[in-house]
Formats: sequence, structure tokens, C-alpha cells
Amino acid sequence: MLKVVAARQEAGCAPWSLLMLLSGIAATARRWTRCASLSAFLVLIPSIVWAQQLTLTWTDHSGGKAYFVIERSAYGGTYPYRQVAQTPLGATKFVDQGISWGIEYCYKVAAVKASERSAFTGPVCAVPYRPRYSLTIVRSGPGKVSSPSGILCPTVCVTTVLSGGHPTLTAIPSTGALFVGWSGGGCTGSATTCITTVKGPVTITATFKAIP
Repeated sequence: MLKVVAARQEAGCAPWSLLMLLSGIAATARRWTRCASLSAFLVLIPSIVWAQQLTLTWTDHSGGKAYFVIERSAYGGTYPYRQVAQTPLGATKFVDQGISWGIEYCYKVAAVKASERSAFTGPVCAVPYRPRYSLTIVRSGPGKVSSPSGILCPTVCVTTVLSGGHPTLTAIPSTGALFVGWSGGGCTGSATTCITTVKGPVTITATFKAIP
């Protein structure tokens, strides 16, 4: 999803007033009426990955002769803006990993070329979210698998777990059966409990057999 905030000519501004784009999930655009002698084409992309991060990208119109100063505020811009990075010359991306899930962060960027410095863009804001992934249990033989995460297989064999979660699975053989072992999702061996780490969709097989 891409939201475009069109540039406009402000009184006394250069014809290349700043243009910002904001894309991604759970993102909202903020103020943008700024003018500068060094323009920046700014995009804020909430990264859909396990790591807690947001990625800021922009177009460098200085031909690699400017560096960029990045300021950040938390909770939708209600906290003071503080500098979090100064990029090398010609950089067009900043990955912010010092953030937490569920908090709205806002960013402003200024270009610096020799003694010339642009006004700050923006701000643009986004909320990094913690995705959920499916956890699927395949049961083979007489027994069941339970987990506090919501699994009670064979009745409920699929649930969702927050990325980075560590659900504990317990294999429970039926009367007259024994547990053979686990496979898939990092679970191995014949211990009746397994703790897996969810970083994407996971399928785990639990095998039981009847005692002869």
C-alpha cells in the first residue's frame, strides 16, 4: 500500500518543495509543508521481518555530495526529536533497529552539503508490528499433542504464534502406546516435550505407536 502526499509550491519556496511517500502496514502520514535548498524524496517502510526494525529510504539529489541527518521521535511525535544517525556521503537508506514493537515512531531527515543544510522533511511515521505465524502439528499414531499456545491435537492442530515466540509442545501417548519422537520445526528426539522457536510458518510431526 502506497500513500502519496503531493508536493506543492509554497510562498518563497524553491520549485522542488519536499515530496514524501509513506508506504507499508500500520503507517500514517504527518505534516510535510517544508522547503529546502537540498531536496529529499523520502519513503518510510516498516520492515516485515522478525527483527524489530524500520527502514528509511530516500533519493539523494546531491550526486553523492551530501550526507543526511536523521532525527526520531516516539509515540507519534509526542516525544522530543533526537538525532539517531548521520549517514556517510551519498547514503540513501537507514535501518533503525533500536525500536520496540507496537510504538509509533516518527522520523525527519535533513541533507547537509558543505556549509549548506536543508530544512528537515516530514515527519513520516510508522508502527513496527510483530507478525504471527502458523504452528501446525501433524499427529501420527495413538496419542495427542498439547501446548499452552492453543494446540490440543487431534482436536486443534493449528494455531498462530507471535514471531519470536517459544511455544512448548507436549506429546501424550494414549493408553497402550508410546511416543516415538518429533520431527520438523527444530524438534527432534523422543523426549515428550519440545520447545520450538517460531520465525515463520512451522510444521511439526509427533509420531506415536502402539505397544505390541
